[in-house]
Amino acid sequence: MGDRTKRIYLGHRSQHNNLRELAHGTVHDLLLAHDYAVDHDFQLYDTEPDKATELTIL
Repeated sequence: MGDRTKRIYLGHRSQHNNLRELAHGTVHDLLLAHDYAVDHDFQLYDTEPDKATELTIL
């Protein structure tokens, strides 16, 4: 991650384990603990294991 990072996509979540909310909250808290400004400097996006995620262009 660097100054130009604007989006982080959470991938590789199991269909049978790891609830989306749990995975998102865990990564969000970990990033905050390392002084990354989630939802300020960049956005954290969830993905689904069974469908493609649309990418946004800034």
